[in-house]
Amino acid sequence: MSRPTPLERLGGELEAAAARQVGAAPAVPRRRRWRWQGLAVTILAVGAGAGAAAWAGTSLLSSGSPVPFQRGAPIAGRAQGAPIPGTVKLLTDDVADPGGGAPWGLRYWETDRKYGCLQVGRVHAGELGQISGGKVFHALRLGVTRGGLGGCFVLDGGGHAFTAIHTHAERGAQPQPCPGSFRPGTELRGLHGAVTRCETPDRTVDFGLLGPNAKSLTYRAGGEDHTTTPLGGVGAYLVVQKRLQPVIREFGFHHRDPKLNLRGPAEPYIGLTPGSQVIKRITYTRGTCVVHVTAGPYGACNAMAGFVPIPQPQVGDVRAPIRAFAAPAGRGIRVRFRARQAVVDGRSGYNIEVRPVGARGFMTQTYSRNVEAGDMVRTTVDLYNKRRGPYRIVVRYRTVSALPGPYASLGYPGLLVGQARVDVR
Repeated sequence: MSRPTPLERLGGELEAAAARQVGAAPAVPRRRRWRWQGLAVTILAVGAGAGAAAWAGTSLLSSGSPVPFQRGAPIAGRAQGAPIPGTVKLLTDDVADPGGGAPWGLRYWETDRKYGCLQVGRVHAGELGQISGGKVFHALRLGVTRGGLGGCFVLDGGGHAFTAIHTHAERGAQPQPCPGSFRPGTELRGLHGAVTRCETPDRTVDFGLLGPNAKSLTYRAGGEDHTTTPLGGVGAYLVVQKRLQPVIREFGFHHRDPKLNLRGPAEPYIGLTPGSQVIKRITYTRGTCVVHVTAGPYGACNAMAGFVPIPQPQVGDVRAPIRAFAAPAGRGIRVRFRARQAVVDGRSGYNIEVRPVGARGFMTQTYSRNVEAGDMVRTTVDLYNKRRGPYRIVVRYRTVSALPGPYASLGYPGLLVGQARVDVR
């Protein structure tokens, strides 16, 4: 029997490599004639399989460190609060990526401070996370994470959250590294000398919470319209596709020379209801909303979404005497008062204004912990620019508005609780 030629040996090795790629037993090299056309096809197929393996072969992913929290692990009764275990749900784990590989997923939970939260990532071995470099998986822990897709949104008066997010992202489920206004290749220098290079993101991601009254959702992806049912009884949805060009419109005055007109993206990153080019139609219990592109904070479907107004206190519900005195060695001002109005969630809070007498400026600090009605609030606030002398301390009770926008920040200035004067020596 004659020995195989070098070309035949190469063909056998390529066959074995291809078999290992798909998990089959390696093929035994056999003597046969190879044609250059067939050899070229075989090389192309193996090359494509190896290139896709980094993203498509999820079993090849190694585990990296979890994605860090944005402001530390969530704490019950503070800030946005801690997750309530019975509310944590992975609402979907099978949204396909346009390039293949690990699917995308959407996780929802509620906190003890009345927030509804979302996390978007890629799913590997039943976990939600991000993929770096196409080969390392980083788990997303419950809570708002640094460099993650998602966030927490205040519950309305009926206990439901509403939000609609339209954004660009990396295919590993990381947000785009820079604002869309920066050109690709721009390098931004951040804290501690860290450099971020702006690159064009790979994906457009739409996700959000339509509320319990949403019955169906029509969206456009891949050049076609698709209709689906919102998820989890909270109206959740997730759409992932190749990056879309943003809708651009002219703003402000129109010049004779069109080149001088101000142009920019017309779709908001976030709204209370959808307002992007992706979501086309939502059917609610009250009727059907045809979505149009709008930069308004309430989106295109606010009138039908069924947002329940958040209860608001009156001035007489919060008034209380305030006591303030200087802390030893100029370490701040200690403030004491009895809370007549409870703070039981993130929709309200006591705000303390530190106003130096004779100065124009002042600073504010928020007491962001839960407190029951009748409890004594004890806190220490900082001095304004370490300045000593007379101060006026003003305490206000702030709430989100009855019909807030998507961020639902505490309204300013709030209801006056009381004020006091103190001299810091």
